[in-house]
Amino acid sequence: MPHTTDTETQSQNNAMAALVIVAARLSIGLLAAKIAFTFFRHGPWIFPLNEVNWLSLFNHWDSVWYIGIAQSGYSSLMSHAFYPVYPLLIRVCSPIFGYMGATLAVSWLAAVFAVWGVIDISQRFASARSSWMAGFLLAWNPVSIFFIAGYPESILVATMVWSLRFCLDRRWMSAALLAAVSSAIMPQGIVAAIVVSIAIMTSERRWKVVLKAMVYGAIGESGIILYLIYCFITTGSVLVSLKAEKIGWDNHITYPFHMLVAIIGNLLNGIHSSNVVAVDLVNLMSGIIGIIVLGISVIMILKDRQLVLPVVLLTLGVLVSMSTIDQSLQNSARFTFFQAPLYIIGAVLIDKVAKSSRMVIMTHVVAITVAVSLFYGALFTNGWWLT
Repeated sequence: MPHTTDTETQSQNNAMAALVIVAARLSIGLLAAKIAFTFFRHGPWIFPLNEVNWLSLFNHWDSVWYIGIAQSGYSSLMSHAFYPVYPLLIRVCSPIFGYMGATLAVSWLAAVFAVWGVIDISQRFASARSSWMAGFLLAWNPVSIFFIAGYPESILVATMVWSLRFCLDRRWMSAALLAAVSSAIMPQGIVAAIVVSIAIMTSERRWKVVLKAMVYGAIGESGIILYLIYCFITTGSVLVSLKAEKIGWDNHITYPFHMLVAIIGNLLNGIHSSNVVAVDLVNLMSGIIGIIVLGISVIMILKDRQLVLPVVLLTLGVLVSMSTIDQSLQNSARFTFFQAPLYIIGAVLIDKVAKSSRMVIMTHVVAITVAVSLFYGALFTNGWWLT
């Protein structure tokens, strides 16, 4: 009988914990969506309009674009704003689940790996209980509806967090290959390869390490590189995705945290409807939390250099997420709350809370985050959140 190490047993336990957490999130999320859609007023953004069922509740807006790409390829200019990995996986799974079902099947499976990865890495720096709480908070973050809806966030988190895990294990090729996948999921995924290169350069003290870091970094960016080559071959422009984002959503690169400044301006003007204000508030909250945790984590690595890679990934992820702005101003929470290192650092911070008050504090945190998550989930499934 093969010998099982303590680390392997621990990882298997973490996988089971992740499965339970995601199963609970899905069960409660599906029930809450059904109740909200049945008893509360519907908004204008429910797709498709002619087929409202439990699948369509979780396939709004971006999901429709991904399904269209999976069915027909990149058939319009604006479709190039969406990266290819998610629609490719939808296409592969569609014979089994159908296109709308495939969006959810892919996201739900990836969600388990995402939570598992966060728990696994957190246990390198924090206690098992705090690590499980980190996985729980990822699955129940305020905008976790996008974790279980037909969106690519769960795949992005899964590939990036496991790339980070392989970096910590010095399994460079595995880390680089997962970084390559993440780079072709969403723009935030391009930072994973940078972390791979930094991990290699900080782990070895030889001059050849620079070349090694460059090679694995290039492998890690190969996903986005291949997509850009495809765009050039089919459209004649390498940067057609940026053009699509600019024309379709007025999305463009700007200075860091410009989105937060614009949101504050919106709130002070007070001219928007209540649903837009609610979304503005969660976007503002995500930016503030991201900045606070980022500041704390930078201080933490002065005492514990082992946290360097999670902190670097968090820093790059937050900067990339907060360096673009679009017309709707409704996306920053999606990008910030799905930065996996946010929860890894959170697990370390939980352990620093006095044991006498830890249970009371975390009970309140759990109650608040579940309630907020269900509220914003209903806002999305009922068609009040345009994103």
